[in-house]
Amino acid sequence: LRRRDGRRLDAGALRFDRADAASAEFGSRATLVQFSTEMCARCPQVRRMLHAYASDHDGLSHVEIDLTHRPDLSARYKVLQTPT
Repeated sequence: LRRRDGRRLDAGALRFDRADAASAEFGSRATLVQFSTEMCARCPQVRRMLHAYASDHDGLSHVEIDLTHRPDLSARYKVLQTPT
């Protein structure tokens, strides 16, 4: 149970839909999508890390989705805990 805690059980081809973050700016090569919540204690640290990584690499972007305001996305993307 601990080994699978917070991880998706199926490894199907699940792709992030741009419409779920319509106002976000996506990278030309890749986009790092972070799912977080307002009460998440680790989310700010992960946000800083991903933002710094995206800033250091051309064509990368970081988008954060707050599941507090979009609980429908947690079911769609099978997010079990935050940050994901």
